[in-house]
Order: sequence, then structure tokens, then C-alpha cells
Amino acid sequence: MMKQMTLTRAFLALPLALTLALAGCGNDPNRGAGNTLLKDITQVLRKTVSKGDNKGGAQTDAQVAQLVPLALKRVKGSALLALLNDGKQVAVLGEQENRAGYMTYTTTERQTLTLRGGIITSSRGLGGDLMSSSVDETARLVRARSAGQGQRVMRFLTGDWQEVGLSFACRVSRDQAETIPTATRGNVQTQRMIEICRSTSGGTTFTNIYWVSGGGTIWQSRQWLGNDNGYIAVSLLRP
Repeated sequence: MMKQMTLTRAFLALPLALTLALAGCGNDPNRGAGNTLLKDITQVLRKTVSKGDNKGGAQTDAQVAQLVPLALKRVKGSALLALLNDGKQVAVLGEQENRAGYMTYTTTERQTLTLRGGIITSSRGLGGDLMSSSVDETARLVRARSAGQGQRVMRFLTGDWQEVGLSFACRVSRDQAETIPTATRGNVQTQRMIEICRSTSGGTTFTNIYWVSGGGTIWQSRQWLGNDNGYIAVSLLRP
């Protein structure tokens, strides 16, 4: 119960905080097209993490599309749109720091995701956090849009505050080419890359999906954050 409360507070705080600001914005004639694009982005992301029909999802997508531009005005630098908990929890995360290629993004309540080249390497404040990762082998394949095999190690925080490392053998493959909507570049041609990982000790399997442009930018992804948090969908709103 405590973890669920933390997640809800973290990933809904920003939209709820902006509701009053939105009510006073009036009608912006230039906002319609942008809102439609953001709604499309949210719908695409939701499909990657939703386990079934998301009742009320269309209304939620429309609300997100209105709120994201306001959030971006308050965020400097790079920004992400993230969906968690079967697509029901949404947040805009703004760039906090870039340290040696590791980009950390934060919500208004300082829950964070850290990514290296678009691959999530750690989280904080979500409960059952991903403390750190070693993902260089598969990340290189994904960004190069090449098939191959590699190892990854993911270290999680348990309920008794112990850090446990899991090793995975992963296979990266090319799926289909796909055009996806982005917030700043319009429609972008991407190659969908699939990363299937199996625990070397057995029992855990997950599948990450990445939409990668020709320059190696991961514009959109679905990535596994562990047994506690499941999959998170991420869109790069602003590089």
C-alpha cells in the first residue's frame, strides 16, 4: 500500500498541480495541433504498457495533451513523458543533471529516472527501485539498430533495504520500421528494436521495446523496471 501511494503521488503530482493554471489559460489558437500530436503520443505509449482496455483513457490522453505544454514551459533542458502502472499514471520529468552521459530526470517531487543514451539505468522514489544497471552491451546494439546478444545486470532495492543484483542474458533483434509522433520533430522514421532478457538464474523474463531513429536516438521505449514496478513507457518530449 505504501508503494502504491508513493507512485500515485509521484506520477500524478505534476498534472494535478497544473490543473488550475490550465483553467486560466484561455483559448490558444496555436495549441490545437500540438495537443493532437501529444494526445497521439500518449495513446501510442499507453498501448505499450496497458494490459487491456483502459476505460476513460481517451479523456486522460486529452488532459495530458493540454497539460504537457504547460509543464514544458516550467522545465529547462531535456524532458520526458512517462507512463507507469498499466498506463494509468503519467508524469513529465525534466532534466536535473547530465553526468558523464548519465541523464537524470525528475518529477516535481524529486522522484527520478536516470538514462544513458535512452536506456534506463536507475530510478529513485518509486519503491522497489532500480538502484543501478550495467547495460552497455545491449545498449550499444539497440542504438546501432543491430541484432546481437549481450549481458545486462540490474540491481534492485528490496523491502528490507538490501541491494540485490540480477544477471540477464539478452537477445536484441530488429523488428519493423515504424513512423512515430514526437513532440518536437513531428513524425519520425524509426526502427523498432526488441530486447528479450532472461535471468541467468531462471524465473524472470522481460521484453523491452525501443523506437530508434537513424542517428541512434531512442525517441520512445517500453522498459522493465523490475517486479515491483513492471514496465514504464517513455517518450522523449525534448532532446
